[in-house]
Amino acid sequence: MGNEAAQFRVYGYRWVVLTVFMLINLTIQILWITYTPTTGSAAKVYSVSDLQIGLLAMTFMFVQPCQAETGSRVL
Repeated sequence: MGNEAAQFRVYGYRWVVLTVFMLINLTIQILWITYTPTTGSAAKVYSVSDLQIGLLAMTFMFVQPCQAETGSRVL
């Protein structure tokens, strides 16, 4: 093992990847915010509470990281 220091290369391209990742996530979040005005109407149509509609919508936030992990392994 010795006293050798590990050398890492830092690429400027990482900022491009980070920016694209941020823009994709921003787009997804804007899409989900557009559903907010329909919560009351959906609750009336399906005879459930606004909370239940909100909880159903929030499941995306918990499931999406698992899907992303699985998808990245498949690719």
